[in-house]
Amino acid sequence: MEVALQALKSDVLINKLRRFIRKNARSKIINLLYRIRFEDLAQIVPKLSPTERTYIFKILVSELPQAAAYVLTELEPYLIQEILSNLSREEILDIITTLPLDDAVFIVENFPEDTREEIIELADKRLGGRLKAHLHYEEGSAGRVMTPEYIALNENSSVKEAIEKVRKAASESTELVLYLYVIDNNNKLVGVLSLRQLLLADPEKRLKDIMNPNVIKVTPSTSEEEVAQLAAKYDLLAIPVIDDNNHLIGIVTVDDIIDILREQATEDFLRLAGTSSEEFLYKDQPLKIALVRLPWLLFTIVSSTLSGILLSWFDNTFDTALLLTFVPVIMAMGGNVAGQTSTITVRALATGKLQLSREEIKKYILRQIKIGIIIAFIASITAAIIAIIQNGKLIYAPSIGLALFIAILWSSVTGTCIPLIFKKVGIDPAIASGPLLSTLNDITGIIIYFLTVYLIVK
Repeated sequence: MEVALQALKSDVLINKLRRFIRKNARSKIINLLYRIRFEDLAQIVPKLSPTERTYIFKILVSELPQAAAYVLTELEPYLIQEILSNLSREEILDIITTLPLDDAVFIVENFPEDTREEIIELADKRLGGRLKAHLHYEEGSAGRVMTPEYIALNENSSVKEAIEKVRKAASESTELVLYLYVIDNNNKLVGVLSLRQLLLADPEKRLKDIMNPNVIKVTPSTSEEEVAQLAAKYDLLAIPVIDDNNHLIGIVTVDDIIDILREQATEDFLRLAGTSSEEFLYKDQPLKIALVRLPWLLFTIVSSTLSGILLSWFDNTFDTALLLTFVPVIMAMGGNVAGQTSTITVRALATGKLQLSREEIKKYILRQIKIGIIIAFIASITAAIIAIIQNGKLIYAPSIGLALFIAILWSSVTGTCIPLIFKKVGIDPAIASGPLLSTLNDITGIIIYFLTVYLIVK
């Protein structure tokens, strides 16, 4: 019910905006925009036409720059590129310099290469070179998504002094005050405390007496994935980033952590389907989207042809009327079991529930094999009974049942081990769970099936 009401509210707002745009009623549009929450506006903008989006954004930049900046960071890359291409250099710079530095980097990354450097140079004249310095961090690292806006307090400060500093700093900061980081006289990170802890503490106590010295922290080179895993594991709303000398240089906040998790989940699902996030860049370019999807599909054609060759070779070996009936069963069961197992493995790796320690990996593989044995046993008995009922003879039933058992167990092993191997050598394990794994199990399933039958029956 709530979702339906929100959708109705959104449609009403869109219709109002469109009516005002047609009438060029700028003052009415401004009044309406002031009453719309940033989050709702970010949902409305993609539903407008390109002309309407440009019209609205030009108003937002001049009247509500914070709203313009927020909405832009919430849009898909192709929409960001479209909007920026219709804004003047001055309007673009107004947006970039309004944003927190990590979000400014995100926007700059969406510029075409031929204009990106120019925008960086112009923006850095206003930002004092901070944008270029931030872009030196590797893409996908904690340094790239961290913000330099945080509150650091000296460990020898009293609680009363710290509260005054927090009040002053929070009024000037564009980021939420989530945690307060405690530093020593050498500006090294030595502890952390929450705002609640500070407010409830004795005003005369020193911060070093109430802080938590066990700080979960990362370096600029730490991957986004690891940052998100740490935040999820320890229920953190922000994670500090330190340099090699333990100096606090920034924090990764909860909004960025959520974005990281969302992007990782999206990327994993796309790779499971044999495509990538590049599709979102080419929304209105079917040819480019097709070229993104084609490589794995062409691989499937080649490998499926190999499966057909194997079938034709075994076709000359047996009276295959009954055996061919179970080929789709072998391929479907193998593919489904491998798909289930690999999806669980990829997700466990992505969320940090499975670590790459030898002991944990050993236990995980053994557990998946046990599950595979149970599934394979029940499926093989079922297939053998069906073979007897269908053919009325016992000769092929044991070989069909055994072949299906081995094929399912093999699929369970490959679905578990291939993502782990990919992760170990630094390749995204989600790649292993798409068409590659499905095709591999189709081919090996057919080989296992007919080879088992050949060895038993012959």
